[in-house]
This record gives sequence, C-alpha cells and structure tokens, in this order.
Amino acid sequence: MLQKNIPEHTEPSNGFTLIELSVVLVIVSILVLPLFRLYDNYQIKKKIELTKENINKTISIMGSYHPFKLPCPSDRSVPLGDPNYGRAICNLAAIPLCNASLTQGICQTTGSRDTDLPLNGIGDDIIIIGGIPIKEDMVTPTTFSPSLPVPAAEEIARMQGSIILDGWNRRLSYAVAWKLIDLSKTTGIDDFKFGVINGIDENGLQTAGITTPGDAQAIVFSHGINGAGAFEMSGAMHAPCLASTVKESENCDNDFTFIQGIGSYDAAGNNYLDDYSYFRLLSGGDLWYNLDNSGGTPSPHINNINKGSVSIKTTVAPPTIVKLDVKGTINADTIRADKWCDENGTPASCMPETFMGSTPSPRVCPVGFVISMYHNGSPICMTPSVVFPSGYTGANCKTLGASYWVQGVLTNGCVICSDGVNETKLPSGC
Repeated sequence: MLQKNIPEHTEPSNGFTLIELSVVLVIVSILVLPLFRLYDNYQIKKKIELTKENINKTISIMGSYHPFKLPCPSDRSVPLGDPNYGRAICNLAAIPLCNASLTQGICQTTGSRDTDLPLNGIGDDIIIIGGIPIKEDMVTPTTFSPSLPVPAAEEIARMQGSIILDGWNRRLSYAVAWKLIDLSKTTGIDDFKFGVINGIDENGLQTAGITTPGDAQAIVFSHGINGAGAFEMSGAMHAPCLASTVKESENCDNDFTFIQGIGSYDAAGNNYLDDYSYFRLLSGGDLWYNLDNSGGTPSPHINNINKGSVSIKTTVAPPTIVKLDVKGTINADTIRADKWCDENGTPASCMPETFMGSTPSPRVCPVGFVISMYHNGSPICMTPSVVFPSGYTGANCKTLGASYWVQGVLTNGCVICSDGVNETKLPSGC
C-alpha cells in the first residue's frame, strides 16, 4: 500500500532574523555616526567660545581694576569650598619658586629682563604664575598710595563664578609681572611698561605685538581640550604637562615665554597645540590730559598722570627737585614757570621763584643796557639793538598784575606783557 506524504502546514514569520537585525544596526550606525560627530564638534565649539569669552571678560575687568596695577594671582591648587579659594596672594615671600615638578598652583619665576637695569643691579624681574583671583584682603595705605583709590572689593569680586573657568570647567591660568601687582614698584626709575613676559606664536616668532625679549605685562590662558597643566575646581591637576618638545608645553613649563598660536588639535607629536591665550600689552597711552574747570568744562591747562617727576631725553636718574626735566631745547611760543634751572637741576643753578620782575641788584642791568638772558641766576646785559623814544621811561609788566611777565620788546621800544591769556603793551600809548 502506497502512502502519500502530505506537507505540514507552517505559519508565515513576521519577525527578523539575527542576521537581518545585524545588517540594520550596521546601516543605522553608519547613518547616525556623522550626527554624533557633528554634535561632538558642536559641543567642543561651544566650550571654545565660552573659554574665549571668559578670558576676554577677565582681561577687561583687570583693565579697570586699578589705574596703575593688576590684581595678584591666586593659588589654583586650593579647592572650591576652602576659604582661600580664589584669594589673591600679594605677599611675595609666601609664593614659592617654580620647581621642576610643574604641579604648583602658584609660583614665582624669573622674567625676561631687568626693567630698571642698570640702576639697581638686582637682576631680572619676577613673574608670578597662578590663577584668576575672585577675592582680596583689605589693603592698607602702606601698600597703596593714599593719593590713589584703594581697589573696591566688588571690582575683583566681579571675576567670580564661572568667569575664572574655561569651557571645560577648569581654572584659567594667569601670569603677571610682579611689578604690576606691587604699586610701590610702578613709579620711579622703572620702565614705563614694566612688562617682562614673552609671547610667541606656533612658529616660535614674536606675537601679539610683543618685542624681544618680551614686554607683556600679563597673560590669561586656558590649557585647552586636553587640560594638560590645568587645575580642576577641586584643586587637583587635570593632566600633567606634556613633554617639553611639544609646542603647547610653553604654557606649562613655568618660564617667561608663553604661546598664542593657531590650534593644531589633530596634529601629531610636537605640533600639538590646543591652548587659548590672551596677552595684556600696555601700549604707550596718553600721559597728559586736560584739567577741567570747576564747572566740569575743559580748561587750557594740562596735567601729567605720572606720579613722580618727568624726564625727557635725560640720561641720568629722574629728577628729584623739579617736576619736568628736559635735556635739550624746548620750542614754544610762550613758556611760564615758577622756577627756571639749567640741566643740573640743583638749587644753586635755579633762579628764585620771585626773580622775574624783581629789582634788587644784580638782577637788573645798568642804565643804557638790557637783559638778553640769564646765567646762573645773574642777568647777561647788552646794549639794546632798538632805539628807545626820547624820554622813554621803561616798562614794568608787574604793574599790570603779579601774573604778568615780559613776552617781547617791539622795535619802537614798546614792551609786550602777557599773563598767558591776555597781552598788553607798555608804556601806555604803545
């Protein structure tokens, strides 16, 4: 008997095999991967922009901190929550020398030059490397000149919160010339700029207008994406500094040279650079400004912002007797001064303040002669080249007022008297 095989009935499948699922996942991964890369690049860009913004804000606030100084750095190794977190350290003796470990939160190192060479003979100036401060102890008149405003607590407190961090929530680093944070050093025989920090680009050339060997006053910088040499808010170092041969190690080797260059994030080996830097270079600004009248309107008078005396083209130490010492010739239509001196500037070589317009001998010339100049406080007399009218009695500008002086003599013998604003001819009838 023959038996016919009848096939069994099977239900159709509604699912996917593992192979099919694997193929789908691979395809989805290929499609989504660029999106992840774009999002990652977007996040990095946001952190970079935030870093630049915080650095610019910090530099701007520092510029308005005080007319003649910058704030002292803080110790980056002090953790958040500690009472001394972000506190400015202005005591040089409390700041250690930078060592080879490259792990110090704050330290001092040698600058690029001696700004008062060769007068003090001490050596190159000092640079302090630390963090941005957000608090400062009250200062005393022995630290700041009583004639200048003491920095307000709220001024430095403006640099708080996230502004002292980069886009990766790591502490911004701050290096500054010591003389720029010690007000007692920013007057006298020092250079006008006081800068001793050098800046180079990714090619090792001078950058940001800084000249050899380096005259920047300060630099604020982030240690970038990799955080090599950066400090966390916890006070711990995020990652050790890279090898000295890597470009960005210039911002981590505790010397006077720092780098500000085009980033090379994907560069291999020694070309890697992901730091962001901003140098502060004080250019020659206006040393003179107009004084206002009592009503607040500008006056024709000017003042010099230099706290001490001013020397122009002199080769010796600045003057200690006179406010303005000029080596050479001054060209001006009118010069008025309380005291006139020769280049020595000693009391013996200066005419007394009451000399002009006085009559006691030997400050006048004999009858028939006129004063052509003064030398060592005595008049140089000469025969006049003008012929005075018959019966000429002479002229004394002081009869017009104590502020008048002789500005010139006309060929007809008339004397031009001036107080700097008004001019009058004497004698009457000229």
